[in-house]
Amino acid sequence: DPDAALPDAPVVPPREPIFDAYGSPLAFDVATWNIEGFPKSASTVANAQDIVFSLGVDLIAVQEIASVTNFDALMAGLPDYEAVLSTHRYAPNSYQKTGLIARKDVITIRGSELILVDQSASMPRPPLRVALTYHGTDGSFDFDAIIIHLKAGFTAQDRQQRETSISLLDIYIRDRLDA
Repeated sequence: DPDAALPDAPVVPPREPIFDAYGSPLAFDVATWNIEGFPKSASTVANAQDIVFSLGVDLIAVQEIASVTNFDALMAGLPDYEAVLSTHRYAPNSYQKTGLIARKDVITIRGSELILVDQSASMPRPPLRVALTYHGTDGSFDFDAIIIHLKAGFTAQDRQQRETSISLLDIYIRDRLDA
C-alpha cells in the first residue's frame, strides 16, 4: 500500500543546516527534485526534511512521491513550508505523484489542478499546475508553476514520448498566454 507509513519513520524538525544554503534572501530561488520512489527507507523522511531545510530555496517542485502518508510526515516536520500534491493515480493503489513545496513567508499557494489529463497516452502522469503568489521585499506577483514528470528511458520510443509531452505542454502554455 503506497499510503502506508514506513515503520520507525521519525518526524523530527530539522535541527540545523547540513550544508550551505543554495537559496538567498536576495533572490527568488526555485529547485526541482525527483525524490525517486519517496520514501525509500525509514530514514528518508527525516533526511528529506534536513535537505529541504538546508537548501534555503523558496519553491521546490518534487516528483515520484510514492506515499502521501510519508509526504505528510515530511511536511509535518517542516512548519515553515506548505505543499500541494497531485491527485493523480495510475490505479487505486498505484501512483508517483508530483508536487510543490513552498516557503510560507514568501509564497502563497492559491490552488492547483491537473492539466492535459485527456492526453494520457503521451502523458501518463498529467502535469500539475499550481497558482502561486510571490511576496517579495519589493512587492508581490501572481504566477503559475507547472510540475511535470516525463517518461524515463533511452529508447527511441521513450524519446518520442518525451518530445510529444513537451509539445503538448508548449501548446497548452501558448494557448494560456494568448488568452
